[in-house]
Amino acid sequence: MSSLYATIRLMHTMSTPHDHSAQDFAQALIDAWNTHDARKVADFFADDYEGEDVGLSGLVLGKRGVRRFVMYTSLGLPDIRFTAMRVIAQGPDLVLVWQATGTHTGKMLNIPPTGRVISYSGVTIFTLRDCKIIRSQRLWDIAGVLRQMGLLPELPEI
Repeated sequence: MSSLYATIRLMHTMSTPHDHSAQDFAQALIDAWNTHDARKVADFFADDYEGEDVGLSGLVLGKRGVRRFVMYTSLGLPDIRFTAMRVIAQGPDLVLVWQATGTHTGKMLNIPPTGRVISYSGVTIFTLRDCKIIRSQRLWDIAGVLRQMGLLPELPEI
């Protein structure tokens, strides 16, 4: 199997994600997202996972919710690619600063496709237990996405 399983095995020997292992875990999660394989992404999450996303009206619950969220994201931006920009680990928490880029060829945020390339950044705060994500809070630049779709005016230069 892939480096994902080696990373998860390594992290199982540790009580919390630190240093190089936190980087490896975050990169393995990003790599899973970039395959667009909802099951691969869901493997990182606990069965009792609860997640918030600033772009959703409710919580993402469990592995099934994660799979649905991955598919929902891929509908609007089928070629979406994530890049890890920074990883910070403290205790059971892991903070991932990321960048995403994709072509808006499907419905996103209930907005019809524009065909535009969208690039935005975000921060996700994860809490891990037994090397599985049990909680997360995902914050990202919705205004920037809407601006790139042509739905908000450009910001003034200062």
